[in-house]
Amino acid sequence: MIRKTLFIASASLALCGVPIPAMAQDDTTAHAHSETDPAHLTAAQRVVDSIWPLGTYRKMMEGTMNQMMDAMFESMFDMRASDIVKGSGKEVEESDETLGEVIEQADPHFRERMKITSEVMTREMIPLMEKVEPTVRANMTAIYAERFSLAELNDLNAFFTTPTGKSYAAQSMLIYTDPKFMESMQAFVPEMMSAMPQIMQKVEEATAHLPPPPEPEQDDERVDDAA
Repeated sequence: MIRKTLFIASASLALCGVPIPAMAQDDTTAHAHSETDPAHLTAAQRVVDSIWPLGTYRKMMEGTMNQMMDAMFESMFDMRASDIVKGSGKEVEESDETLGEVIEQADPHFRERMKITSEVMTREMIPLMEKVEPTVRANMTAIYAERFSLAELNDLNAFFTTPTGKSYAAQSMLIYTDPKFMESMQAFVPEMMSAMPQIMQKVEEATAHLPPPPEPEQDDERVDDAA
């Protein structure tokens, strides 16, 4: 249970650690992209150029991402392991052992392994994020054109030409990598870990009508047979 919970929590933390602008739209504000006139799109592009220039993802992830992930994992590992399992409804003996201590008993090199894994994943994700960055910028341009009038976009661009506007635009996305912002994310970790067993139990109940997934050995055999 602990390992399963840890795996899902780790994936959740990894997603939380990568700030990605929301691309969701609603019917009340979205308009057909093809109906937007060129001047409107140009104004929207200028806004995006100010707040999300090429290279923003790299700035977000280099230098700060590993520290943020390490801090969130440490917060998670400092929780009592019995509290995490108890959240699943299982009877468990009360213990002051932390999640990190329990895992380290099985794998003494666990923390170092996690740190190296985090560093490698962050390093390898940067070029992947850079590949999608032009698409992100294009989508942001379309969204700004859909959600803001030409007059509003012109107001924003006028603001971004001022010293205060330039400063805000340069930092608006990078604010999400500030340690103070991440403190709020760390506060979320214990809440998430405490709720995760109950969430997983509900997932199991919701999928109880499905046949169990194949065992890993069966997947390996299928791959071998196909090779």
